[in-house]
Amino acid sequence: MTSRRQRGSCGKRIDARIEKEASEQMETEVPAHRILVVDDDRSLREGIGALLREEGFRATCVADGEDALLALRAEPKPCLILLDLRLPFVDGMNFRRRQLEDPKTAAVPVVVVSGRRREEEEIKRMGVSEFIGKPIAFSELLRLVVRHCARPHQH
Repeated sequence: MTSRRQRGSCGKRIDARIEKEASEQMETEVPAHRILVVDDDRSLREGIGALLREEGFRATCVADGEDALLALRAEPKPCLILLDLRLPFVDGMNFRRRQLEDPKTAAVPVVVVSGRRREEEEIKRMGVSEFIGKPIAFSELLRLVVRHCARPHQH
């Protein structure tokens, strides 16, 4: 096996090209794999975040609608928002209304994760992609996430 030093300038160009391609690949892939988790239940929020990270996704987890709006506007944009409805400060429905008012964030799909099935019809009128009830089956949640976001490459 030859070392970098023994390969000469051609080897260095190849190494630089590979590093550049890997960097470009990371820049194009990572934004597509960021998921915004919005839930005021700390244990559930952290559990979902841990599950997503184990599967290679980047999870941004926040506890209220105000922080969710700030996180949504940050770059890179998430490929999906997992949104609880009962939140402090700005509830899930108002978060969604404000998201839709902003052309930079309106296209990010939302999956409502809630125990409030009574409002399912109103939620659907808000243009959410799907509704998943609590208690959550993590295998179902992961299938839903993969359906909305390409599965990241795990290293």
